[in-house]
Amino acid sequence: MPVASVDKVTSADVARLAGVSRATVSYVLNDKPGQTISESTRATVLKAAEKLGYRPNTAARRLAGGSARHVLLLAPRVPTADQLSKLSWLLTDLLAEHGIALSIAFDSGDAASLVRSARATGVDAILAMRPFEPGEQAALEAVGVSILSSTAAAMSGQEVLAAAQVEHLAARGHTRLAFARPAEEGLEFFVSGREAGARAAADAHGAEIVDSVAFEMDGSDAATIMTTWKAAGVTAVVAYNDEVGMRVLHGIRMAGLSCPDDFAVIGVDNLPVSQVSDPPLSSIEILADRYAEAIAAEVVGDAPVASASVDPGDVLRVVVRASS
Repeated sequence: MPVASVDKVTSADVARLAGVSRATVSYVLNDKPGQTISESTRATVLKAAEKLGYRPNTAARRLAGGSARHVLLLAPRVPTADQLSKLSWLLTDLLAEHGIALSIAFDSGDAASLVRSARATGVDAILAMRPFEPGEQAALEAVGVSILSSTAAAMSGQEVLAAAQVEHLAARGHTRLAFARPAEEGLEFFVSGREAGARAAADAHGAEIVDSVAFEMDGSDAATIMTTWKAAGVTAVVAYNDEVGMRVLHGIRMAGLSCPDDFAVIGVDNLPVSQVSDPPLSSIEILADRYAEAIAAEVVGDAPVASASVDPGDVLRVVVRASS
């Protein structure tokens, strides 16, 4: 196994090399009391950490050591967010078990607002779902707030979601695909990541993303888009999420076309309403309980939060319904 650079090595890398769980790595490296770990296992973990050049994340160490007890989850401003709500309450419970409080603030994308939120809540660290701009990071660090986020991992997470969608469609013989984006503002980071992932996955599977178009929330442009895509030979749609997927389904119906005969469609989030759309919408489900457990384990351990060490296969599931 090649040695990763120091700033990218995580406890999951150590766990893989040592052949143990991430929890065991955390117990050993934090020297946590009350854990029955053999000396041979402890030595193996320490040797793996030394070989990889692993260094604990200082913000996470502060949390685990007790000097920090309050984390702010910075949530994107989206019209509806069932998955975000579930992730939030799961993380609230999991972190509370370690004496860490979780507050939630909605992202304004403004450094001054972030600082005000941090001061108002009295948090020690911010858990972000997007990368911070240099100015934002500097402003937060200037008031003593640690940042728990990984730009590369956040982007790769978006790409993995779209790759799972494309893989599902490609396996069903679709080679001319289109990407349906939301028209709402404030989601650019997430949208660009998923579109990039869809294009890369399409190339890998011998398919093509023919077009990428934003769908208005009221569906007013959906029929025109679907008619255009039909003429271009598109046979399947990768929707940014289930809500956009339903706008696509609306456009298919309004254009006098059918799903899945004219277009196969798959979304992301597996919202409950996806089961009763017309037709029921296939989706990629983010297993919020497993994702929350992985994040919480890293917050109270010694690895960067939301790092690439979270195996996508552990937190994603393809839900196949009539739309694909």
